[in-house]
Amino acid sequence: MPAPSIEERPIALAAFGKGSRPAIARVRLWGRGERMGRAAKGLLAYWALAAAGAFIPVAHLFLVPGFLIGGIVVGLRRSGEDATFEEVRGACPLCGVEGEFRVRGKFALPRETDCAGCGGRVMLREPELETRIG
Repeated sequence: MPAPSIEERPIALAAFGKGSRPAIARVRLWGRGERMGRAAKGLLAYWALAAAGAFIPVAHLFLVPGFLIGGIVVGLRRSGEDATFEEVRGACPLCGVEGEFRVRGKFALPRETDCAGCGGRVMLREPELETRIG
């Protein structure tokens, strides 16, 4: 199994009424084969739950179709995730606390998350032009 391909990308953390602060996002890059493997695992996990739900009286009327459709949705979403967040580190623009921000899923900007220090909403976005140049 090949080593995971992880790269660091500069981003900015911003909050309403505050300036932005530079941050670093560690991003996991997925190859085509890896994406298809993740998609298949997600699909099969949901379909296994659908099969198990078939034995629950009355609830199977909702569980089975829900898990079958959910498996397709998860599989399609994972197959399109060519890069996912691993970690975001930087200083919160609201409270100034340096730390890690909990972000999961597909790497796409802009994106909102919460600061673990103050609980405020923080926007992850592309860095300002002058930050990228200088």
